[in-house]
Amino acid sequence: MRRNWSALRYRLVKRGYKGLLLSWLVRLHFIPVMLEQVYWGTSQMMNFLGSPEAALASVMFFVGVLFLIDSINASMGYFWESALTRTRFRSVDTNAFHWIVVLMCYMPFISFASNFVPFPSGEGALLFSHPAFELVMNILTLACLLGIVVTTSCLGFSYSNLSYKKIQTSGPYAIVRHPGTVFKILFFFLTVFRFEAAYSLPIIAAYIFWMAVYITRILCEERFLLRYSEYRSYVAVTPYRLIPRVW
Repeated sequence: MRRNWSALRYRLVKRGYKGLLLSWLVRLHFIPVMLEQVYWGTSQMMNFLGSPEAALASVMFFVGVLFLIDSINASMGYFWESALTRTRFRSVDTNAFHWIVVLMCYMPFISFASNFVPFPSGEGALLFSHPAFELVMNILTLACLLGIVVTTSCLGFSYSNLSYKKIQTSGPYAIVRHPGTVFKILFFFLTVFRFEAAYSLPIIAAYIFWMAVYITRILCEERFLLRYSEYRSYVAVTPYRLIPRVW
């Protein structure tokens, strides 16, 4: 029995099966999360189609559409694996701390954390009670969501957290290495700090905490990917992570 356990441990850890098991663990966690987001996006679209407030309904409908597209893009990245598209799981990050940081950026941790410091909702008072301010905020928010969709669309079937499938170097990825994070940070800022209630110490501290999590996530991802020559070549050509000529 002891010999059989030693042989099994050798196969799982030493012969590459560990990476295979971890790749399926990534899928088993993220596919349900992404499908839940697909359901949420579809529900948002349907709920606001019959809303009596035409302006709000239009904005929320497009928000739902963009979230739906983004979720579908991400879901396909976890579902699809093929040598034809060069999107097989070539390696999976085995660092436990990296896993913790990445999982913090998704449900159910976000829902859990929001119980302690809830961000302002759409029913709160705006920072400036003027239609022009609301219009500008809505346009900028939709633009950020569109940017998120464009970046996930560029990734295509190579989308996958905690793993190395294929390095994307074109489109917005030719400008900075983490364009999706840029748009997410801006989106969170616009959706939170448009409200008066956001300007309190707990909410500002919570926002700084989440931004620190996303920055840490970038550093963890690069620490893993820099082991591969393809990513090191990409870094040499695209030296900035988030802001051109800054960082």
